[in-house]
Amino acid sequence: MLFVVHPICFQGYGTFFYDDQEYYEGEWFANNRSGWGRMYYADGSVYEGEWDEDKCNGRGMLRLGSCILMVG
Repeated sequence: MLFVVHPICFQGYGTFFYDDQEYYEGEWFANNRSGWGRMYYADGSVYEGEWDEDKCNGRGMLRLGSCILMVG
């Protein structure tokens, strides 16, 4: 599933493009990133892990280039 416009409610699994360089791929609940997902940032870093109420929360890792900065 691909979200390309703002639907009334994000629910389930999908990809949302914030702009041409940043996007989130993962689970949604009540319009928020929630569950497991990956956020790709314009600087090339990627957060992969758990989300709750649109924030990184729980187990995950942040990758900058080829380095893993944080696993928790």
